[in-house]
Amino acid sequence: LAGEARVGLPPSPLEAAAAPSVEAPAPWKQQLVRYACVFFNVLCGLTNGYDICVTSAVMGDIVKDLAICGGRTAQGEEFASCPEKQAIMAIAALG
Repeated sequence: LAGEARVGLPPSPLEAAAAPSVEAPAPWKQQLVRYACVFFNVLCGLTNGYDICVTSAVMGDIVKDLAICGGRTAQGEEFASCPEKQAIMAIAALG
């Protein structure tokens, strides 16, 4: 049975795995769209990271000036989280 032709039956998975797969290259328009998607995803990640970095760098001053989280500025408490701080960090993603 192994050497005989299988008429009317779909190819077995072993035959498909043994056959070399030849993939046609993507047309240039598809490649252009792929590169554009990658570029804009990287750009979006960089800008979001920059916004979060800048916001977190000035978070201590924002907490002191606007009395966020009850205005707690004791050592170690400026790193504590509260809904107001979370809202400020979320706004960075909107802008």
